[in-house]
Amino acid sequence: MKSWEAIDFIRSSILVYNETESLEHAFIVVEEMFGMQKTDVLANRHIANYDEGKVKTIIERINAFEPIQYITGFADFYGRKFIVRKGVLIPRPETEELADLLIKENSAYPSLTILDIGTGSGCIAITLAKEMPFCKLMATDISVEALEIAAENAAWLNADIEFFKLDISNETAFPRKLDIIVSNPPYIEQKEKVQMRENVLEYEPDIALFAPESDPLFFYRKILEFARLNLNPHGKIYFEINERFGTAVKALLEENNFGNIHVINDIHGKNRIVTGERL
Repeated sequence: MKSWEAIDFIRSSILVYNETESLEHAFIVVEEMFGMQKTDVLANRHIANYDEGKVKTIIERINAFEPIQYITGFADFYGRKFIVRKGVLIPRPETEELADLLIKENSAYPSLTILDIGTGSGCIAITLAKEMPFCKLMATDISVEALEIAAENAAWLNADIEFFKLDISNETAFPRKLDIIVSNPPYIEQKEKVQMRENVLEYEPDIALFAPESDPLFFYRKILEFARLNLNPHGKIYFEINERFGTAVKALLEENNFGNIHVINDIHGKNRIVTGERL
C-alpha cells in the first residue's frame, strides 16, 4: 500500500478526533509503526511491511481514546524520542519550555548539581544532562514504575542520571546539596476533571496529574520545605504550574525566603513557569 493511501484510510477511520488531529495521528502511525521517514511518506512511497490487521488494531485503540504515544511507545521531547508507557505522564510542550528556560539561563555555569523532582519518564533530567553535560543530574519519583521507565530512557539516550525513589510529601533529607531544583509536580485540581479529555483521564496516571483536593499547592509547599534544607544559598528553583496559580506560587516562594521571582507565560500566554532564587 502507498503511504498516502494508508494515511487517508487511517485518518478517515479515526472517529474521536477532529480532522487535523486525525491526520496527525495517521502520520504518526505510518511513520512510527512501519518505520517510514517523513520524506518517504511525503513522496508517497510504498509501505513494504504494511499490515492491515495491525492497522485496524491501532485504529481501535485510538478510537478507545488510548494516547498515540502509548500505542507507539514513544513521545517526542526537545528533539529526542522518549519511551513512554501507562506508568508515566506523556511529556507536554509546556514542559519543553520549562527545560529550555533552565538550559538557556544556566548553560554558562559548569558543574551545577541539579535535581528533577517527580521525573516521570525522565524527560526533563535527561534533556538537561544531554544539553548541560558538565552538570550533575539527579532525579526522583515516588513511583517505582516511573523510575524504571526513566532509567530505560537514560540508557536509551546515553544520559548519566542518578535516580532515587523519594516521596516528597514525607522526605526532607537528601544526600547532596543542590544548585537547582526543577519540578513539574501534579498540579491539576480535582474539579478540573470535567474539562479534561478521555485520552488523559482514562490512561495517564492520576498520581502524576492531580493535586490533593484539599490543597492544590500541596506539592509546591513540600518541595519548598525540601529546598530549605537541601538547596544552596542563591540556588534556583524552576516550577511548572497550573495556569491559575502563578500569583499563589509566587507568594509561596516569597514566604520561603526566595527572591528574584519570575512568573513566566507559555507560548499560549498562560502563566506556566515560576522561578526563584534562594536568598
